Amino acid sequence: MSPAGNFIAFEDTTIVPSLVQAATGVVLELGPGPGNQVHRYDTSHVKYVYGVEPNSNFKYDLNAKLEKHGMQDRYKLIISGIEDSDVLRKEGITEGSLDSVLCIQVLCAVENPNAVMKEVWKLLKPGGKFIFWEHGWSRNRLTNIEQGMSLRIFHIFFYRKGLTSSKNWLT
Repeated sequence: MSPAGNFIAFEDTTIVPSLVQAATGVVLELGPGPGNQVHRYDTSHVKYVYGVEPNSNFKYDLNAKLEKHGMQDRYKLIISGIEDSDVLRKEGITEGSLDSVLCIQVLCAVENPNAVMKEVWKLLKPGGKFIFWEHGWSRNRLTNIEQGMSLRIFHIFFYRKGLTSSKNWLT
């Protein structure tokens, strides 16, 4: 099994599948990467999904998963960061336009989570849902050190630019 397949199998043992299924209406998936969540959407409750991803290298894997699961007509990948409001606006994503924002293991990889959350909050409709899940730091000291080093390397090479009231939070 591929590393991505192993990770998807791991997520199946967590709350992640039910969190993704809680997304409804017009959804913004923040940092979809290679599309690990595509198969988990409840398409009877999702009108459209915008995937906002700054790393264009994921588009081929994501597009293959969209086609495999019949979501290519309901999902648009936007190669951009959440802070690129001009790009989002051109796609029809404006303040108060989203029913749900899905964020699975993304905030741990952004340089400024507070700035990302300010943008997310602006885009959600009143009563909209922010659905997120983050992994925690390992209790194993060596693994914890590796996580810290990996995160720094990740920021340097992949996210130099950054991803960078009645709203509901689901975790």
